[in-house]
Amino acid sequence: KPKLTIQRAVRIPAGSRPEMKLSMERLGLTAAGEAPGLLPGDRIVSINGKPTRYMPLGDARGMIQSAKEGVELLIHRDLRVARE
Repeated sequence: KPKLTIQRAVRIPAGSRPEMKLSMERLGLTAAGEAPGLLPGDRIVSINGKPTRYMPLGDARGMIQSAKEGVELLIHRDLRVARE
């Protein structure tokens, strides 16, 4: 099936961040579990405007957990396109 990749910004307010499950996959930093605005498999391409490419996983987790004003994530989400 063909796929479509969308890009969107996700804002997670301070104090409402659950323990976000992240992993480093071949295509980059990936959400491994659900969180507000995120689905498993979403690729996080920036955290508060800082690109995540080549960012160590521990640094990404630290940036998300230590953000006092909340965190702005730019994500890529792959969608499957169904034809009728």
